Amino acid sequence: MAKNKENASFRSFGDLGKKMGIEPTPELSPTQELFQKVLAGKFDKVAKGNFESKALPPIASVTLLPFHNEATGQRIIYATMFYDKPGNKEGQVTWSIFENGIISGQMPSDLPLQDKRKEIELELLSIIEKVNLDFWHQTNVPIGLDEDEGQKREAPTGSISRREGRQDLERPERLEFYENLPGVLFGSVSKSSGFDGYKFIVFRGTENDFFILDKEYIKNAAFIIDLPPEQRIVFEQAAVEKEREEILIKYWLPLREKAAQYDPIKKRSRITRQSIRDALGAKKIVHNDTWEKRMAEEIKKRVGSSELATV
Repeated sequence: MAKNKENASFRSFGDLGKKMGIEPTPELSPTQELFQKVLAGKFDKVAKGNFESKALPPIASVTLLPFHNEATGQRIIYATMFYDKPGNKEGQVTWSIFENGIISGQMPSDLPLQDKRKEIELELLSIIEKVNLDFWHQTNVPIGLDEDEGQKREAPTGSISRREGRQDLERPERLEFYENLPGVLFGSVSKSSGFDGYKFIVFRGTENDFFILDKEYIKNAAFIIDLPPEQRIVFEQAAVEKEREEILIKYWLPLREKAAQYDPIKKRSRITRQSIRDALGAKKIVHNDTWEKRMAEEIKKRVGSSELATV
């Protein structure tokens, strides 16, 4: 007895789908998968910054610059790659990352990575992945510090790896360090300066809550600012952008105003690294080879064995 074709067995679910008129979902490339994971629907969360890049020499750094066309609503991320050339020279090229996942740009003839386009695309997205867009809030609240007049920056003990001539690079691993500390709620960067400026990180402690103010520059330092025990940060969901901004306005701005000093020459109030130490008792941690260990120890003192904050 002949088999009924309608009841014939199928070799795979793909065959069954074709029989039912269902087209199979196209398989995503590694670049498309990473784009969907870290960037799709999050273009408005990207802040500008200069980031160190080590994965594909001679590319040494990548500058990310988000662009928003308010008339059309289109968002683009311009990624400028700086690479070393013979004779101690530097080359650069800018690629564009679009909201549909397309990454476009020319491959310079003097960049010895001609067959590595896909790897370069993955490196650009990997940097964004390490930044962790959901963790960082872009704020209009001032968080930067002015220079102390007549004072030299502290010289770091030990060595910090930097690319010659580009001392303002942000290490993505440094951002991951803060994002993974116990008690952390979220981090903030200025909407105008992004990761090129100061970073402000909010923590929930055991006895008191606290902030960290930091900037990825050589001869700089991070500062821990403790809130008084009776002034606990109240929040419902620290992952909500509006609530993050309200936390900065309510808890940080009063401290900033307290530390501000009027400059009669410049005729404006200034807040400096010294003034936050004098007025707020901020603890300074100089950037050197052991700063992460010392910072983690200070966090442990404040967070102890308390559970991680729920954000």
